[in-house]
Amino acid sequence: MSESVIKLKEVVKGKVWRLKMPMEIAGTTRGDVRFSGSVNSYIVKGRGSNWVIIDTGFYNETGKNAWTTAVRELGLKPENIETVILTHYHSDHTGMSGWFEEWAYAPVYMHSLDIQSYYHEWDSMDENVRCIMEQLRMYGMTGDLAKEVHSQSCLRGAFVKKRQKILAMDENCRFPVCAGELRVLHVPGHTDGQCILIWPEEHIMFSGDLLLPASFAPIGLHFFGDRNPVKTAVHTLSVLPEYDISQLTVLPGHGWAFERPLDRAVDTRNHYLKKADAYYQKCEMGFHSAWEIAVEYVKERGDASGVRSVMWESMAYLEYLCQGGQVFRKTVKEGGQTRFMYYPVNHHRGAGSE
Repeated sequence: MSESVIKLKEVVKGKVWRLKMPMEIAGTTRGDVRFSGSVNSYIVKGRGSNWVIIDTGFYNETGKNAWTTAVRELGLKPENIETVILTHYHSDHTGMSGWFEEWAYAPVYMHSLDIQSYYHEWDSMDENVRCIMEQLRMYGMTGDLAKEVHSQSCLRGAFVKKRQKILAMDENCRFPVCAGELRVLHVPGHTDGQCILIWPEEHIMFSGDLLLPASFAPIGLHFFGDRNPVKTAVHTLSVLPEYDISQLTVLPGHGWAFERPLDRAVDTRNHYLKKADAYYQKCEMGFHSAWEIAVEYVKERGDASGVRSVMWESMAYLEYLCQGGQVFRKTVKEGGQTRFMYYPVNHHRGAGSE
């Protein structure tokens, strides 16, 4: 997308509206505005004249314009916003939550694990960037692209208007709406506290980034939280058939509504496993640090704007392979810097291997 196009659409007659807004690329270091796909917020009729909001979008001019449009067209009033629910802590889903704190004073809910992640990310951007750079250097980051990563990391906070208070929700939480209730299901992997919302009376699932119609949510390793998020995501998708969701219509965090969620869960799980195999193949080809692999993928794509995200993904998959016994990790010291290097298990284990 090359321009800002905001769309408000009724997706369940008289009950649910989707607010689709373009996503500016977080971390763009040039002055031009670039967009990458879109993100969905959902506006659900609550009890009486009240409303429930699911996810809020990035905090920027596009986000503010989008919510101004929704407020005007649906006749939303601050006193009628009953609840704001955040499926996970990423800025494209939570960035406007601080705006809602000022505008509506409605309680905002998110899983307790993602509340911790939210404040790790946004309480102190200087400290956050320091921790990011320290972790990435340990996983091999060096050279000129490290400056790009630093710039991208510093700009991330521009997409979030941080709120002071978020209430914890878990699988015991129920949120009343116009017909029945929204039920919370914890589905970690993409983030530690990602949740989906099931509306059994309407046969609907608000899937956040768990299941998407035409893409797959990335998985990254951060300096906080789960040390093997790929394994967690694969497990989450493997146990989804235990829940009664096969006949639900999915309203995702990105893209359009779709059916047959369990089929998509299988596709998503297989995607993560194939990606893990691709990282193993990179190790066999002689790329032995997360940074070497990330830089190689950036070269293949011809675009350095996402190098930070690719690096987070590289670390996550190498740790998955390491903890699964497919590669081993060797700690080396170069110029006073400790670095992690990864080798297929058929390589000789030298001193310092783990």
